[in-house]
Amino acid sequence: SEMTTMLQEGTLTVLRLAAGAKSFRTSCERSGKHDFSSQEVEYEAGGALQEFYGTKCRMKKPEVTVRLCVIGETVVVGTQLHEDDLAKRRKYKFVNRVTLKSNLAACMLRKANLLNPRPGARLLDMFCGSGTVLLEWADSIRHTTQGGSDQTTAFEAVGIDVSLGAVQGARANAEAEGAGTYCNFIKCDAK
Repeated sequence: SEMTTMLQEGTLTVLRLAAGAKSFRTSCERSGKHDFSSQEVEYEAGGALQEFYGTKCRMKKPEVTVRLCVIGETVVVGTQLHEDDLAKRRKYKFVNRVTLKSNLAACMLRKANLLNPRPGARLLDMFCGSGTVLLEWADSIRHTTQGGSDQTTAFEAVGIDVSLGAVQGARANAEAEGAGTYCNFIKCDAK
């Protein structure tokens, strides 16, 4: 396979496997039309990596997860840095029927250049649901506060939703995340 050739030529190195990891597994996600499945990619790549590095392929509790992202005709190979899926890093008390994943909310905030707000900044989420976007914003502010002082009270996160259950749930999530003092959730129609 092409992966075997790249490993042999040295144009592809999986550093954690080269450093002597005892076990690994492969995980593939694809976008675009292909004549192969994600499972076929995982199987072929796993075989090539196992053969080249001599590392045991293990599906449960591997030391390293090798991620393969196939986007059209481009393949990106990397290792997963976190054992758990970052989308599941929050333990919310309330999860709305349709809830934005926390890692996607963080990406949206980063793309909108909202992760380094000025003191006094306010963020409004007009369809807050579980409060995910506001809680990710609040968390990013907490982690960027300089000098150890808590400047997060200088920020205001406001979420509105037409569902009383969502508003109460988002409020419970904010309390559980330690963000209740500067997150305000209101039941109202966005219109």
